[in-house]
This record gives sequence, C-alpha cells and structure tokens, in this order.
Amino acid sequence: MKPHILFVDDEPNLLDGLRRMLRPMRQDWDMHFAESGPDALQIIDQQPCDVVVSDMRMPGMDGSQLLHKIRQYSPETIRFILSGHSDPSMILRAVGPTHQFLAKPCNAAELKGTLTRACRLRHLLPDPQLLRLVTSIEHLPSMPSLYHQVIGAIQEPLADLETIAELIACDMGMTAKILQIVHSAFFGLQRQLSNPIQAVETLGFETLQAIVIKAQVFVAAEDQTPHAKALQALWAHSLAIATCAREIMAVEGGDSVELNDTFSAGLLHDVGTLVLISHLPTLYDRSRELMAAKHLSVCRAERDVLGVTHAAIGAYLMGLWGLSDVIIDALAYHLQPSACPTPAWSPLAAVHIAEALVHELLPHLTVASAPRLDRDYLETLDLWEHLPIWREHCQHVLQQHASATEGRQPFQIYHEVAAHA
Repeated sequence: MKPHILFVDDEPNLLDGLRRMLRPMRQDWDMHFAESGPDALQIIDQQPCDVVVSDMRMPGMDGSQLLHKIRQYSPETIRFILSGHSDPSMILRAVGPTHQFLAKPCNAAELKGTLTRACRLRHLLPDPQLLRLVTSIEHLPSMPSLYHQVIGAIQEPLADLETIAELIACDMGMTAKILQIVHSAFFGLQRQLSNPIQAVETLGFETLQAIVIKAQVFVAAEDQTPHAKALQALWAHSLAIATCAREIMAVEGGDSVELNDTFSAGLLHDVGTLVLISHLPTLYDRSRELMAAKHLSVCRAERDVLGVTHAAIGAYLMGLWGLSDVIIDALAYHLQPSACPTPAWSPLAAVHIAEALVHELLPHLTVASAPRLDRDYLETLDLWEHLPIWREHCQHVLQQHASATEGRQPFQIYHEVAAHA
C-alpha cells in the first residue's frame, strides 16, 4: 500500500511547485495538498495520512497549531515543518509536535529522501497501537539528578555552557532531544552532528536556555516511580556501553566523527527500553517477568509480549527525530548485527562488541539477559582476533568508570572518559 503524504501551505503557487517537483513520486506516494490548517484536518478526517509536511507561518491556524492538533487526533502521523521563516519564537512553539524541520527552498532530492526514509521507518513497528504511541512521543524522561543539575546550571548568573553540555551528554533523553533540535534546518548545519557537546555549543546559551526553560523540552523521570531503580541501571549501563564502544572504535583507528557517532550510538542503544519503561511500564514488566521465568533472551521475551524489540522501537523514534543512519543502524541491530543489510566496521559493530564485554567485565551493569557476541559477523569483518585487545582496553576504561561513579558527578565521569578517548 502506498503511503499517503499531505502537504500544507497557504500559498497556492508553492503547492503547485511541490506538485510539479514531486510528480515522479506519484507511483510511490498518494499525495494530497491543502491550503490551510482546517482544510488539512478535513483531508485527514477523510483519509488518514502517514506523513504531513506543513508550512509554519499561515493565517488562522499556523503550522505549530496544526501539528499539535494532528498529534492529538492522528498520533500515528509523522509530522514535518517545511518553512522559509526562522523566527525563534515559532521554532520554540513547534519543537514539541514536530519530528523534523526542513528549510525552504528544499531541493527535490532532499525532500524525497527525507520523506522516503520516514515512510520506510514505519515497517519497524507493524502494530498500529504501538506505532501511534511511539510516533506521538515528544519527550523522553531524564535522570532526575541530571535534570535538576542542568536546570540549576542554566539559571546560574554565570552559567558555564561547557558544564551544561557535559551534563546533557550523560543522559540519553536529553542527548536525543538536543540532537533532534540541532538538526533543524533553522540552524543551517552543513553536516549532521552526533556529539551532544558540539550540539549544545552550536545552539548557544540563549537558545539552549529558551528551549529548556520556555519550551520545556526536557522532563525528569519521577523519583518515586516503581521503575526508578531500572532507570538508574539503564543510565549506568548506557554510559558504560558508550564508553567502551568509543574505546573500541579508537583502538581500530576511528576518526573524530566515528568516535562521536559511536559514543552517541552507545548512549542511545537502549533508548527503546527507556520508551518501554516510561510509556509502556506494564508491558515492560511483563517482558522481564517472562524473560526470568522462561530464561528467554530479551529479544525473544519482548517479541512475545510486544511483537517487536526495544531495538526496533528506539531505531524508529530516533529515525523520526532525524538522527543519522549510522546511529539508527546501531540502535536497530546492536543485538543482531548480522541482520544489518550493510555489514561493515561501524558504530554498530563497536556497540555490539561493547554490549558483550560490559556484561562480561561488569555484570552488575547488565540490564537484560547476557548478550551473545556474534562471532560469525566479526569473522566476516576479519576482526574476531581483535577481541583480546578490545577486552583489555575496555577493562581499563571500565575500571575508571567504576571508580569515578563513587560519589562523583556524571559530567566529571564523562569529561574523564572523553579525555581518555
């Protein structure tokens, strides 16, 4: 079935231009066009749409208001802003309901590629209810201690951007949101950033303060939630995986871009688990109970309960938020790298290896069943013989990590790990 894509703009000439530009895609997409927010909602009422691409500044109902309503009435719809306006206040209002921002003029190849990628993501979540829930997510919870430190640091009269950035870089929820925002066309980046510290520096203090305090893009997990310990374990596990994965990439001679991609892929590799704990806690508990009772792998237990794994959930959401393909591959295939259609040395391989080594070296940080290292995959890459040196390097950085966590601040841990790598 062809996906339905709706374009909304109050300027008829621009809609006509989109029709002409996208005419070759008629065999792949069913396209609809609306000149106002109310017209768009009427179309969606008659024909649910997989993707909506809206202008921002329109009379009556603007793009932000429209996407808020679409999120409410059609939560499974993927939502884009395509606009030539860069008013910061508009961006702040739209940052919640918008998955990605695109800039006018947008060339045909970029627009087709972005929409095609978004439509392909949907196969990761075949269950309609799960698709609706994950597509509607605007925020991911952060560790309360980190969240309050970030808020406090931003409100300090002499706030230090580097300290704030290092705090954000220790938390998967805040890192994911910052990377989504910084890739907005509003900021005009020529390349994708995967380093959360660089992302914060690109935004600058005033923009960061606005999106954190005014737009409230970060939210803290509840301190008293029944899953507080699970969240704490998930945070520690993810930081350890990020640390080891980047160390492994460094051993293999990775450049700065590969090191940054690998650290963020490691930090976010279990973001799907964060989604389950925060949005589907009952199903999360059921999968863990089944895993323990029947001695199943985490993937098997999650498939039995949810039909998909946390890896697919995380890859889908981060793909919607515009993170790079190398990170999405790492999230989707870190437990089964041989399933990746493009086998190669990459952050995916480093995260997969790190997952197994962290379990071996620090089993108390493992948040699921013991992962199996895919020997066939590593032999295909002619890297299996590197395992002893990876183990040695990971043991060294994990010893630093374990000692650093004793009464230390998370950003100090990150700073020391980053300096080592």
